[in-house]
Amino acid sequence: MSVTGPMSVTGPPPDMGDTVRVYLMKTADAEGMIDSLEDRDDITLEDKGAYWMLEGQHEIAFDPEEVSDLVGRSLSLEDLLVTFATYAGRVDASAGVLRVTSEFPQMVRRADAPS
Repeated sequence: MSVTGPMSVTGPPPDMGDTVRVYLMKTADAEGMIDSLEDRDDITLEDKGAYWMLEGQHEIAFDPEEVSDLVGRSLSLEDLLVTFATYAGRVDASAGVLRVTSEFPQMVRRADAPS
């Protein structure tokens, strides 16, 4: 890739490996989402002014029920998703949990799935 202009990038984007990032707008819901990750020592949180940046390895996941309990009102997967400013990784919401993962969930074949 080559882009010209005030900012110039040449070559492919850097390989992030298994790193995933979630950028959350600063809201009460975002604070609940961050609080739901307090047991994850591998996730870093950085204040970026108008938003928060979370960075971790392999996966960052938010359970709407857990976040709802923390913020004191019912939240859906969609409510959590609109708090995202952006993300780096792949989003999977197929199991009732909002996940940003470094995997390709659509390509991971379950061992018990028929061939």
